[in-house]
Amino acid sequence: MAFAITRKFGNAVARNRRRRQLRAIMYELAPVLPSGAFLLAIRDGGPELSYDELRDSLSQALHRAIPGWQDQGSDVTTTQGVQS
Repeated sequence: MAFAITRKFGNAVARNRRRRQLRAIMYELAPVLPSGAFLLAIRDGGPELSYDELRDSLSQALHRAIPGWQDQGSDVTTTQGVQS
């Protein structure tokens, strides 16, 4: 798993905080994700998302990226209207 977070996202503190949050979410989802490598690209416009909004957005992105993937067994839920 790798993270590409542009400088447009924010300063080093903001980028590292988001990286830690993404790592925690991916570890939470690891038991239900298919094996493979993941590269998460984060651009500007995301610093204002809360942890829960980020988790929901990432879950939605994984549903679009991995055909047939279901996040069964995790407490990740998706909501409508959250942009990823």
